[in-house]
Amino acid sequence: MSEQRISLIIPAYNEERYLRGCLELVKKQTLKPFEVIVVDNNSTDKTAAIAAKYDFVTVVRESQQGRVYAQTTGFNRARGELIARIDADTHLPANWVQELAVIAARKPQVAAFTGCGTFYDAPWPRFLGWVQVLIYQLLQWPAMRSATLWGATMAIRREAWERSKNHCHRRTDIDEDIDLTLQLRRQGLKVKFVPRLQSEMSLRRDQTGPRVVAQYLATWPLDYVVNGRYFAAGYIAMLTGFTFVLTTIGWLVASAKQKMAKRWMAFLVYNKQRS
Repeated sequence: MSEQRISLIIPAYNEERYLRGCLELVKKQTLKPFEVIVVDNNSTDKTAAIAAKYDFVTVVRESQQGRVYAQTTGFNRARGELIARIDADTHLPANWVQELAVIAARKPQVAAFTGCGTFYDAPWPRFLGWVQVLIYQLLQWPAMRSATLWGATMAIRREAWERSKNHCHRRTDIDEDIDLTLQLRRQGLKVKFVPRLQSEMSLRRDQTGPRVVAQYLATWPLDYVVNGRYFAAGYIAMLTGFTFVLTTIGWLVASAKQKMAKRWMAFLVYNKQRS
């Protein structure tokens, strides 16, 4: 089978803090993507300017606010036979694109692939990464009957996108990755979880307190409701309730640990100054 061209899509809104690190690692890929498209979704910081400094990046603007609109624009602009998508804070290992190409060639019957990751700026990064897999993939399996796409590290064949895109809901109050997976499954297409497709991403602890987590988790059952999967929505609502409790406990523990570390450092500095 001939090697497929891989388009890499990165939706971005005010990502100047993360985007340079992401693109530096894209630049180091052993197999270069056919194209890299950064979709600037009305950023008010230097996101677009940072992206424009890389000669292998095409910057596209999407004026309608929302990640689902940015992702759709990027997917529609992609010219590759395989459309990969990551977040602006994703750190790819050097062989990520190469691994994706090999996996896609070996699994021609699979319409879309999704991987897993660890959190490079969080305590217990590997543990939290596998907790994410447990909750998002394994516990969601009874409702989805499939792996579920995760935007931080995923790919979809262009023909699968063309078949499903008009059925996707353009709403900002649902999770676009879960919705896209549901549309692929409705078309009878396969989505595969591939542990080898690993990357690292930011937990964004300064932006992900309990309120933000609750807002994000509320989109999960709504995905199933808007797709007429009411029993599944009930199950997912229970799952997200459990997830909220678990993540809140983790957030409290991590916050307490961070505060303790700061106090200890201040104590050491104080004593050093006195001596």
